[in-house]
Amino acid sequence: WLPARRTTRVPAVRGFYRQLRALMKPGGLLAQEAGSVGMPQSFGALLELHRQTFAQTWPLAMSSATVAPTDPDDDFDGLYFRVPRLLLLSGRDVNVDPTTVHWQQWQGFVEKR
Repeated sequence: WLPARRTTRVPAVRGFYRQLRALMKPGGLLAQEAGSVGMPQSFGALLELHRQTFAQTWPLAMSSATVAPTDPDDDFDGLYFRVPRLLLLSGRDVNVDPTTVHWQQWQGFVEKR
């Protein structure tokens, strides 16, 4: 392993993602933050890696109303959440549809809280 860098702590190699896929249960999904719209090459490379490893991958975008530093105590922290952030949602099975919602399962989760 290479030492962790401030710019990324995620190994971008196929073997790492194959190991993640092997840990996933059938029907499981992996959500990974994949950068911002200001880093299209990095996002494209990670998207391609996911598509080579998983049966299905969906690119998503999210945003926040506030901009916050990653480490508020670090005066030199240049890593800010810039909107929108890009995410990858990947599944090991081809029959998983993240747009299908099982409301009974969600309701059970809400009732337990």
